[in-house]
Amino acid sequence: MTLDYFESSSSRIGSIPKSLFNLASLSVLSMQTNGLTGEIPAEIGSLVALQILDLGNNGLKGTFPISLFNCSSLGILSFDELGLTGTIPSEIGELRNLEYLNLKYNSLAGTIPSPLFNMTALRIIGLESNRFSGRLPSEFGHGLPNLEEIYIWSNQFSGQLPSSISNCSKLTIVALGANSFSGPIPNSLGNLRNLEVLNIPDNLFTDESSVPELSILSFLTSCKALTRLALAGNPLNGTRSEFNQ
Repeated sequence: MTLDYFESSSSRIGSIPKSLFNLASLSVLSMQTNGLTGEIPAEIGSLVALQILDLGNNGLKGTFPISLFNCSSLGILSFDELGLTGTIPSEIGELRNLEYLNLKYNSLAGTIPSPLFNMTALRIIGLESNRFSGRLPSEFGHGLPNLEEIYIWSNQFSGQLPSSISNCSKLTIVALGANSFSGPIPNSLGNLRNLEVLNIPDNLFTDESSVPELSILSFLTSCKALTRLALAGNPLNGTRSEFNQ
């Protein structure tokens, strides 16, 4: 059989048919909301032609199968709302064609492996509602020239937001709320001319200016596309916590 597309959503299949792992030409495997249980099979790595893999909203648990990184053609990887634990393996950097990474609503922990910050094809990163910790690297942004949306809210990130984020010149959405980021909000955010949403509430951001109401908004005036600004829950001394345009 030559099959390159398999989609079965909300069918309550319960497990991934083992026969699928023999389909060397399979490029799309979408099985979200199917009541899948157990761990993600190591055999998934035999599907070397995969471009889209969506197993979201199932009962799958365990850690990332290292064999997955044999699927070097992957452009979309969606493992959201599973029970994944452990860390993101550094081998994720081998997915050089990956454009969309969706790992939200799991129990993944640890720091983000440095190779992820050099995946030049990435357009969307969704890591929200996990247990990730640590700091974003000071060179953040240099290796993500195509990044458009980043969602990492509701984790345990800390430290300052690197000013190098402005190197992600295509960013439209930055959602970093409910972490422990601290220090000043970098002025370089004002260089993100395509920015539409800046959502950074419930952190520890401070404002070092004597006129905080003006300092934050002043460097964002060049963000002509900005329609949503959320700052509530930061010790910013009087700055308006929310802005909608």
